[in-house]
Amino acid sequence: MFDKFGLADTFLSRGCKVPSVALFLDGVKVAAVEFGELDTAFPFILSLPESETEKILTQKLGELGGEVERGLELTGLEQGDGSVRVRLRQTGDDDERVQEACWVVGTDGLHSAVRGTIADAFEGHDNPTLWAVVDARLEGWRHPGNAIAAELDRPGVNPIPLGDGRWRVYFRPETDDETTALAGVEAGLAAMSPGARLGERDQPRFFRTHSRVARRYRVGRVLIAGDAAHACSPIQGHGMNMGVQDAHNLGWKLALVVAGEAARELLDSYEAERRPVAQLIVRSGDKAEAGFDWQDPDSRRALVAELSTTGGMMGVAIAEAEITHGYSASPIVGEAGHLTDVHHRATAAGHRVGDVEGLVLAERACRLHELLRTPAHVLFVMLGDAEATRLDQALDLARTAARRYQPHVEAYVVTSGSSGPAALPPDVIRDPQGGLHERFAAERPCLCLVRPDGHLAVVSQSLSLDRLYDLLGKVLAPRG
Repeated sequence: MFDKFGLADTFLSRGCKVPSVALFLDGVKVAAVEFGELDTAFPFILSLPESETEKILTQKLGELGGEVERGLELTGLEQGDGSVRVRLRQTGDDDERVQEACWVVGTDGLHSAVRGTIADAFEGHDNPTLWAVVDARLEGWRHPGNAIAAELDRPGVNPIPLGDGRWRVYFRPETDDETTALAGVEAGLAAMSPGARLGERDQPRFFRTHSRVARRYRVGRVLIAGDAAHACSPIQGHGMNMGVQDAHNLGWKLALVVAGEAARELLDSYEAERRPVAQLIVRSGDKAEAGFDWQDPDSRRALVAELSTTGGMMGVAIAEAEITHGYSASPIVGEAGHLTDVHHRATAAGHRVGDVEGLVLAERACRLHELLRTPAHVLFVMLGDAEATRLDQALDLARTAARRYQPHVEAYVVTSGSSGPAALPPDVIRDPQGGLHERFAAERPCLCLVRPDGHLAVVSQSLSLDRLYDLLGKVLAPRG
């Protein structure tokens, strides 16, 4: 997602690439999770403090003309037919100001005031486990400086590299007494790396976690996202990533609705797509918490046994990467193709499209994700090794659709053969290795539409304008 906004290099330059996670139980290594085989151009965890992520995104927002106004409290809102009246108060000031907005999106955290104004239930439970985190330098640490090594036995020590010799150490203490808790951390570090201990550090922060999902993500013109919509155990590290995915999913849809380019009903797909993902991750976090329960050694042994298998380790890697969540049940997703998993490159409708290298566009090499770096939908008319007549027909279809829905659709015709005319039009892609045809399971000519969030919206075996307009009409309003 950050790559689509031209921010991938910035994130990579500031974060620490983590290629693997080693899991220990009572000082004995029981499993290792590797990310190198994942179907992504970024096969690693990028360890970066959330504060740095916020700085990068805030700077990008400013470049786009947006602004963050800090120190404001929402005190209430009232919805009308065409707008929302919001009451705001500056921190430390008793005076309120009223602001009118077309839409309100509450991303205001676990105790969301926005969620409260729409009387939305936050269903689930509070977790009994006490968590803590401390930033520190590690002395005598024998593991690589860019890898995670996690001790599963109490107190569940998990040092995550931040780069420059700094570590963010998560742990699950039995008490919030600082001296006792930090002694447990040092015991966990020494179990994984004899002689290791905490060096220079800050104050540990203790916290409780929650497993909850909001009952509704939208009421009228008010929506919620991120921690306002869901809360999960930090044991798998999905909290902020889920929120970023929520915002990206909602952002392109809300932009179209605000611009009058799509009907309000498009926003119904936001909850339909993102709430099931939140439910899945919350359940997964609960399962992981139960597996590491010190009071239930049988469950822990069973979990360790599962993680010790090749399939179990790959399953963890896939879950951590969060690249296989799909929206096949969404109201704006069309005919399904092949299922997506780590062993097959074909993409099911509703799922994220992996990258493809070796494409040729305008006589230069390119990759698929370069073409998807746009706020528009991208239409691919897949022809295979088609003759010239079929190519002309496909170009007419692609260009007609792009004109009808401009600027919200970009369209290309894709041929698989390396032979043909020496110079092709600028909207024809050569796929000489067949990688893009494989991604879309295009064994015969078909239409494939990729959404602004990189998920495959529809696949159709019919190359007719009427069918294409029917597919695009799920989302976009035509021009003329």
